Order: sequence, then structure tokens, then C-alpha cells
Amino acid sequence: MIGVSLMIAALCSSASAGDFRVTLEDYGTIEVEYTGTVYDSDVSRWDQIVEIADGRTIILTINSGGGSAYGGLDLYWALEAYENLVTIAGADYGAWSAAAIMWTAGDYRMVAAGGAVWFHSAYCNWDPDPQPNIGCDTRDFQDELIKVLDDAGYDGEVFNFLLNLRQMESGTDGWIGATNKGWFERDTTDWTIWPFDFERLLPCH
Repeated sequence: MIGVSLMIAALCSSASAGDFRVTLEDYGTIEVEYTGTVYDSDVSRWDQIVEIADGRTIILTINSGGGSAYGGLDLYWALEAYENLVTIAGADYGAWSAAAIMWTAGDYRMVAAGGAVWFHSAYCNWDPDPQPNIGCDTRDFQDELIKVLDDAGYDGEVFNFLLNLRQMESGTDGWIGATNKGWFERDTTDWTIWPFDFERLLPCH
């Protein structure tokens, strides 16, 4: 891991570490909500949920603005290893940045009404101008992100390229993501949003 704190934007007003909280359970399913900021240590909290679930289907609602880029990668692999996982970008906030990486781990992925999932390129320095100074070399992280995106069923190289392109054009305020109405690109500097062709993210057959 590089020696600087590589972050995918944490848009949450709270800086509390991520928390997995059981909200409802029965004999076949367990509903869990993840909130707070993604930290590298959050995998240990997920491991506790896995113990409680004991093989039941986990329905995970994510309401987080992101946090540690590498924490998001670690959570992806931990979540992906669990069978019968449903991920939902929640209505309260949704899954942004590192939390969006978590969302891709679901066997079934959903976006709640009013929710969203948003991806963008990692950075160490926020710069909303085109061709931004992001403050660090993120190539090692991008290599790991491509592996995650490939594993999640996307074309990782293409997805990563398009995230970088969005960052070059919109600075660190450039995003690609989805609501329950479809996929979009957006610039959070002026909050403009426009349609995105999701088919571009899928591997060629």
C-alpha cells in the first residue's frame, strides 16, 4: 500500500468508522445496514455479521459516502466470499465511492427508491478542476480495482478507464453511477447529471 492516505471521497458528514447493524432477522434471512465511513478495519465487523448470519441470506443496505479506498477493496473480497448476499444502495444516502465497491459484491444488487450508487477515481487531494492534481499515484490501487470490477462482472479495464476519463473532464467531482432510474454520469461541482450507457461497462462476448 502506498504511504499516503489514499481516499475515495468520504461525503458523509460523520467521520465515524463504518458500522454493520442487524435490523431484522428470521429463520432464513438477516437484514443488515452499513453506515459511517469506510475504514480498513471494517472487515472485522463484517466477520461478526457472518457469524451471526450462520449461512442465512444477508440483505445488506448500504448508506455510506465512502472512505478508505483500500478498505473498500478489502470489504469487497470479504463480502464477495459470502454466499447469498443481496446488496442495496439505501434510500437514506446510498453507496458512494468506497461504499460503491462494497455494493458490487452482492449476488443481487439493487438501488432503493431515492438511493444511488456512485463510483469515481481515487485521489489524495481534492481538486474539482479538469485535469486535476490528485496528489498521489493511484496506479497500484487502480490495478486492484480492475480485478474487483472484473470479478463483479464488469469489464474492469473499461470501467476504470471511464472513471479516469470522468475525473480528467470533471476533476475529483466526476462520477459514474446508478439510481433506480438507470445509469448516469454527473459532476458534483454544479450537480449536473446526464445519462450513461451501462452496456459500455459489460465484457464483450
